[in-house]
Amino acid sequence: MKKSNINIRKVDELPWQQTLGAMFWPELEQTLCDLEFIEAKCRAGMTYNLIRDFTMAQTAWPQYVDMQDIVARPLTDALERVRMFAHFVSLHAHIFVRDAAQVIPFAHNYATRGPVVESADRHLKGRGWRRYPWIELVDRPPLITKPTLLRTFEGHRGEVTDVAISTGRRIVVSGSKDGTIRVWDMDTGFTLRTIEAHSVNGINALAITPNGKLAASAGGDGLVCFWDLESGLCLGTMVGHSGEVFGVALTADGRYAVSGGEDGTVRVWDVINGQLQKILVGHFGPVSDVDICPDGRIAVSGSWDCSIRIWDINNEKTIGYLEGHTVRVQGVAISEDGTIVVSSSGLPALAGGMVRQPDASEVRFWTADGTCLFVGKGHSMGDRGGKLLGILGTIIYDIAMTPDARVAITGGYDRAVCVWDVKKRRLLSTLTGHLDSVLAVTIDHTGTLGVSGGMDRTVRLWQLMGESSLPMSTRQRIDKIGKGARTSVSDKAILLTRNQRIRKWILTPLLSVILGYYVGYPILVALNYPSGAAPLIQLAMGISSVWLLFHAVEWRMQLKADPHVWKSDVVPRFLRVALGLLLLPLWPFLRVLNCPSCGQRICGRRRLFHCVHCGWRDRLL
Repeated sequence: MKKSNINIRKVDELPWQQTLGAMFWPELEQTLCDLEFIEAKCRAGMTYNLIRDFTMAQTAWPQYVDMQDIVARPLTDALERVRMFAHFVSLHAHIFVRDAAQVIPFAHNYATRGPVVESADRHLKGRGWRRYPWIELVDRPPLITKPTLLRTFEGHRGEVTDVAISTGRRIVVSGSKDGTIRVWDMDTGFTLRTIEAHSVNGINALAITPNGKLAASAGGDGLVCFWDLESGLCLGTMVGHSGEVFGVALTADGRYAVSGGEDGTVRVWDVINGQLQKILVGHFGPVSDVDICPDGRIAVSGSWDCSIRIWDINNEKTIGYLEGHTVRVQGVAISEDGTIVVSSSGLPALAGGMVRQPDASEVRFWTADGTCLFVGKGHSMGDRGGKLLGILGTIIYDIAMTPDARVAITGGYDRAVCVWDVKKRRLLSTLTGHLDSVLAVTIDHTGTLGVSGGMDRTVRLWQLMGESSLPMSTRQRIDKIGKGARTSVSDKAILLTRNQRIRKWILTPLLSVILGYYVGYPILVALNYPSGAAPLIQLAMGISSVWLLFHAVEWRMQLKADPHVWKSDVVPRFLRVALGLLLLPLWPFLRVLNCPSCGQRICGRRRLFHCVHCGWRDRLL
C-alpha cells in the first residue's frame, strides 16, 4: 500500500469520529485492531497520532480502568483486545515511524498467541505476504497481559547517559553523548523538543525539576548548563570544574544545583544569579555522581575513591562518611528527608597496578549515620562475560530512588534494570529489553514508572509492577525468511560488509588472496625473492592490506555522528559496485532483510545474521 493510495483524512479522523462522535464501540474495535489500518496510518506519517487514538479510545471506553489501577474491575473482551494492540503499537512505534511495512512481521513475532498474532497470521496466510523481506522467529515470547516495557523512545545518535521524568507534564527528558537533550511525550513517544547542549564530548549527566520546566546538564566540556525546557533556551552556563563533570542535581524549586566532576570537588551553584556558591572538598578521586534533598540542605556524592560523603551545604562540611564499597561508586541517591542513601558500584579500583577486589559490584542501602542496611548483587554478567570482564565483574552504572525511600532501580552492564524494595531490602524484579549496557535510570515519585537509557541509544519507559517478559529478545533463533523484493548490487554489497562473520570467514580471505596476488606478486618479482617463500609472503601482505583497508574504513566511520551505522556516503559508489561484482558468485547464498529487533536492513544468510545497529544476532551463531 503506497502513501498516495491512502485516504489521509479517513485514517486521521475515523477513530475520533467512532470514539467521540458516535461512540460506535464495535466499529472502533474493528478499526483499531486492524493491522492494515495501523499500517496505513503509519505509512501516512501518523504513527504518534495512532497512539493518541488508542489512548483516547481506552479513556472513553465503558468500564475503563487505568493500567496502573491496582483494584481492576472486569473488562470487556473488546477493550482487552484494544489494549493489546495499543501496547503492540506503542512498543514498536519507533520502528514503524521509519518503516511501516514492518507492522505485520512484527505483529507475527509479537508473541506466541493472542489477538495481535492471530490477526497477523490471517494476513500472512490469506494473501501470501511476499512484498518485503521478513524474519519469523522460533522462540517467540509468551503473551504478556501486564507488560513492563510500555514505550521505546528512539532518536539519539549517541549513547544515552542520563534520563529524567516529570509525571506532572507527562514528559521524559534524556541526555546523550551526541550532545543533545531530547524532551519526549511520555504518552506517544514523540520528540517534543531537541536542544543542542554540549558539543564537546557530549552530556554526562542531566537533572530536571519536578514540574518539568527547568533542566541542568553536565558535559564532558567541564560546563554546567541550565535550560528552559518549554522554550529550549539556555538560562546560564557555569564554568568552574577543571575537568569533565560527571554528576548534577537540582533542588525541587530549581533555585540551587550541585555538581561533581573529574577534579574531585562538589560545587553548589545559584541558578538564578548564575554564581558559584560553595566548593565542597573531601574526595580523593573524581566524583562520579551527586544528589541533593528537595530543600537543598543536604547533598550526597559518590567517588572513584570508593567512598560516599553526605554534605551539610549550609555549613560546608561532611556530616556523613559511608565506607564499604571496594570498587568505584558509580551512582548515589538520597531520600527527601536525608535519612536513607542508596549507592551502586562497579569498575574495580586499581592499587599498585593490581585489581583490589574483583567482582565486587553491588548495591548498598545506608542510613545517614553510616550504617549499611543491605548489600545486593542483582546484576550478573550473563552472556556478556569475556576473559577480562569475567575477572573484573559487572558494572552497576546508575541508581535512582523514590523520595520516600520505598523503591529503587538500578541499571548495569548486563543490559538489565533491577527493581529493589528499599523498605524490605530485597530484589523485586529484573527487567530486560535493552540491547546494550544500561547507563542511566530514574523513577517517578510514586514508584510505578521507571525510565532507562543505555548504549543502544534508546530510552525506555517501564511499568515497574508488570510482568518481566518482553515481546522481543536480542538473541532469538530464525525459523524462516519470507521472500522479498530484489536488492541492487551496490546495496547488497554495502549491507554484506556489516556482517561480522561473513567479513571474517569470506571477505577477508577472498580479498587477501586477490590483493596478495595483484599487490604482493609484483613486489616479490621486483625484489627477486626465492620462489618457495613467495606464497607465504604474498598471503601475509594480502592479509595486512585487507586489515588496513577495513580498519581505515571503520576509522572513517567513527568520524561520523553515528559510528554504528554504515553510511552510504562513506564508500564511493563505484567501490561498492566493484565489491558487489567481486562477490557476485556468492549472491545466491545471501539475503537482505530486516532485523526483527530494530527494523534496520541487514545482509547475511541463515545462521550468519548480525545487526550492527542494535546488536541482534542469530542464536545459532
